[in-house]
Amino acid sequence: MGGLMEAMSRNPGAAESYFDPHKNDNLDCFLKERDWPGGNVESEMPDDLVKSSARASFADALEAASTGRLPDAPLHKEIPAHHSAVQADIFEKTINYYGEQSKDQQDALPAAIRQSMSHMIGDYASDVHQILGKDLNGFTEFNHLDIDRESLTRVMRGAAEDPKAFQTMHQSQSAVIAEGLQHFGKGSFEHPDPELHAWVKQSSSVLGYMDGVRGDVIYDMG
Repeated sequence: MGGLMEAMSRNPGAAESYFDPHKNDNLDCFLKERDWPGGNVESEMPDDLVKSSARASFADALEAASTGRLPDAPLHKEIPAHHSAVQADIFEKTINYYGEQSKDQQDALPAAIRQSMSHMIGDYASDVHQILGKDLNGFTEFNHLDIDRESLTRVMRGAAEDPKAFQTMHQSQSAVIAEGLQHFGKGSFEHPDPELHAWVKQSSSVLGYMDGVRGDVIYDMG
């Protein structure tokens, strides 16, 4: 199974089709039903062993399926990044599943999935910015995601137990904030501008959630 997942990760189109929730139940099977080798002690395994596990290969395939790029490729540079409806559905279903699992168990996000999850969250950074920073009454603007803030925050908390994963998520939000500020001219900073005020308020909320995630991990692991 690890070999199959590794092959899928090298072909994002094939991975997207394989995990398409409208065509089959493969995604549900891998998320909810599969008993992964070493899964019960994964968080206590050495990093190199975790990264070479079958579930790590699944995480790579899931990243390819939800982003449309190879797992070791840079995040999409365009802000906002737009994805196909199937890619967005895979991402949404994955976040909602692990968000639900994390309600009573903060480390419910498997260690082998943390870095790939952070890359996925980083690739949907503009949507994440809206979920964390605005009171949405429906879907996000860019990829039409239906993810509640609490579920997303719990998944980010799980991923942040890997420092590199937290760095990826934080940097992706910093890029979104910086890109948003570029739309305001000199006058917006010299005189009151409601749109600039709203953007700064939204961005401050996002960074507040990121600080909360980091603080919670430091407290628990310390």
